[in-house]
Amino acid sequence: MSYYDEYQENPSSYQIYIYSIRSTTKRLGYRFGYKTMYSILRKLNILDEFNLPLEIYVQQSLLTEERVKLPNGMSHPMTYVVGKEGLDFIKSKVDEYLLPPDIEGKIAMVDPEFILIDDLNI
Repeated sequence: MSYYDEYQENPSSYQIYIYSIRSTTKRLGYRFGYKTMYSILRKLNILDEFNLPLEIYVQQSLLTEERVKLPNGMSHPMTYVVGKEGLDFIKSKVDEYLLPPDIEGKIAMVDPEFILIDDLNI
């Protein structure tokens, strides 16, 4: 059961926090800005080209979209991360994206068809 579902059952006992992408980047301790975070989330197909969350993540209560009213009467959609569960999800996906894959020896970087005996470390 997600935090959001628990909140729906008993709203007085739960406080769900939502975080902007800017505050999410700071809270998770990354040394890059929110624009880089948006770019990474787009590359991971978590956000679409307009920086709005994909429906699957909204349904899982990890991200949400809210419209912010501007002084001129227009509204602007904003993407927010929902609660600790959303922060954990973003952290795991971004860390996985940022960390290089484990490469063992030269064999991982060479097409198996062209491997030399010297590269096998036998």
